[in-house]
Amino acid sequence: MPKLILPYFLIICGILGILRARSTKRDKRAREEYLNRESLANETRKADISTLPYIKISDNILNYTSADEEVNRLLSEVKALGTKKILNLTGISNTDLKLKYGAANLPELTECDENFTSLCKTIFSIGKLLYEKEDIDNARLFLEYGVSIKSDITDNYVLLATIYESLGLSDRIEDLKQIASTLNSLSKETIIHKLDALVHN
Repeated sequence: MPKLILPYFLIICGILGILRARSTKRDKRAREEYLNRESLANETRKADISTLPYIKISDNILNYTSADEEVNRLLSEVKALGTKKILNLTGISNTDLKLKYGAANLPELTECDENFTSLCKTIFSIGKLLYEKEDIDNARLFLEYGVSIKSDITDNYVLLATIYESLGLSDRIEDLKQIASTLNSLSKETIIHKLDALVHN
C-alpha cells in the first residue's frame, strides 16, 4: 500500500471502528430496554377490558342480502364475525398491550385484533366484488363501512376514491385522506400518497 494512502486508510478504519462500537452499544441498550419493558409487561396485573371500544358490525352490513353465491359466502363470514369480539388494535405491540391491560388478557386481545383484520379483509373483498359486478351503490356501502372502522387496507380507500370520482364526488377524497391520516398503521402514508396521486391525475 503506498505510504501516502496508508494514513487515510488508518483514519477510515478508525472511524469505522468507532461507528461499529457505537452501533453495538446502541443495539445493546435497545435490547436491554426491550427486555426490561417485556419483564414489566409480563408482571402487569390483569385489567378490566369489558369497556374497550369493541366494534359492533353495522345492521346495514349484517342484513345485506345478495343473489350472488360468492357474495353470500363472504357475507356468512361477516355474520360469523358479528358473534365475536372485535377490536382495532392496529399498530399496538404485544408488549404495550400487556403493559396496559395485563399479560393474562393478551390471548383474548390478540383474538379480537385478528377478528378485526378478518373483518376488514372480508368487507373489502365484498366491496371489490360488487364493484366488479357494477353494483356501485352497494360496493360503496361496504367500502365506506371499511373506512368507518378504520381499516388500513390501502385498496379499500383507493377503490372508494375511484367510485367517488366516477360519481362526481371528488371532494370526498379529501375526507378519506383525513381519516387515513389518523390511522395507527404503516400503510397510512401509502394510502395518502395513492389518494393524492388519484386526485392529481
